Amino acid sequence: MSSTTTTSTIQNIKENARPSISTHRLLYRGSLALPDSEMILDGLAFVMEIAFKSPMSLINSPIPLGLESMRGRPLRLVAVINISDITLECFGDVSMYIHPDAFLTRSFFERTLCSDTPLIPDANNMRTRMAVRIGLGDGQGPDDSDILVFGQLDTSTLPNESPPTLQLLAGRIAPPPVPSSPPRRIPRPDDPLPRANPLVNLHLSPGRRGLKRKRSSGTNPFATDHATAIALAGSKAQKGDGMAASALLAALAEAQAEEEKKRKSGKVVVGDGEPISKGLTRRPLLRVTSSKGPGADKSKGQRLDTDGFVVPGLPARTNSLKGKDVDPGQANGTESELETKNKNAIKKRTLAALEACGISKSHSQFKDMYGSINSGVKFAVRNIIRDTHVDRDLIVKLVETHLEMYFGGRGGKYNLHEKDAPSQTEEATATNAGPNTTADYTTAPPPAA
Repeated sequence: MSSTTTTSTIQNIKENARPSISTHRLLYRGSLALPDSEMILDGLAFVMEIAFKSPMSLINSPIPLGLESMRGRPLRLVAVINISDITLECFGDVSMYIHPDAFLTRSFFERTLCSDTPLIPDANNMRTRMAVRIGLGDGQGPDDSDILVFGQLDTSTLPNESPPTLQLLAGRIAPPPVPSSPPRRIPRPDDPLPRANPLVNLHLSPGRRGLKRKRSSGTNPFATDHATAIALAGSKAQKGDGMAASALLAALAEAQAEEEKKRKSGKVVVGDGEPISKGLTRRPLLRVTSSKGPGADKSKGQRLDTDGFVVPGLPARTNSLKGKDVDPGQANGTESELETKNKNAIKKRTLAALEACGISKSHSQFKDMYGSINSGVKFAVRNIIRDTHVDRDLIVKLVETHLEMYFGGRGGKYNLHEKDAPSQTEEATATNAGPNTTADYTTAPPPAA
């Protein structure tokens, strides 16, 4: 079929058409834009044959509507695909025609569709294996709006005509068919009824474990909620879940009523170790003490309730400060008057020493030095600060010792008591300043490091 050509034109269709039976509608006339190229294939026209008595409507046909919406814009060539295993869906008889003067367009479709590949049968017609996929729109929409242009052997061509003529038709890829579920079998009158599980009817309540037994407040360990049992028996009997369930619930309700009657009559006496009836005594609570530890409470531990379940005791109360040396006075949260006086004395002496060295509260290192000196002195007298009056000379000595270590940031290089042996720089300064000037670091700060 290498010599097959597409010679169908609009003029030939008009000559063979019967206006009294059908009419034709021009859907689109324009060109086809090639991908990644500025070249276009012009001279295309899509026409739909509409029969007067056909139920096919243009409103319900997506291909005609899509082509009419593209008027004035070129169509978009997507690809050339093989449709031998694809189900095509055609809405009406939408044909494509090529103008006789559009040589480039005719050559493209003849080379693509009229190749040496044989035609494949399609119902009563023969169609090509290859098809041209054309996109409607700018390519941003879904792919289901694309159409396929394929060749079909023209039925109006005579059998002995050579070469045969192909009619170009437009369709689209049909969605895959949904697998149909087998039809539901209607039950017959002679079908056996489904058997219910007999164990389901023996459940005492809708719960997963049956009737829940409430723990008594300390009287009869065998007592249950009598009203709940009677209500369940009535509800089960009304629902008709089975004779076995009704009989079992009735027996349970009768046993509970008898137990309640004995308890009210005084025959059942429950106490700590007192007999309930002849040969029956109440089971006492068993207490299991927990392992002894430094923070464990001896009076609290695990115990066994009347049902035999282990009930853990409350955790032992422990101090929040573990591993720390907590004094009795501090543990109670109170501070003695003597301790307050000692702390105030340390605080005042620390502030006085810092001010004497020129470190006021606005200094950048005041907070760090004050905290270090104050905490260090308190820690040095921690064993006597609560019950003994700390000597003032001891406080002064400790404050000056800490100040010597922290002042200057060199580990005590500046000695605050070097009044008798001043350095060469200090001697020169004292000589220039006059006879009344002394290098006393307790009243004036030393030179900056």
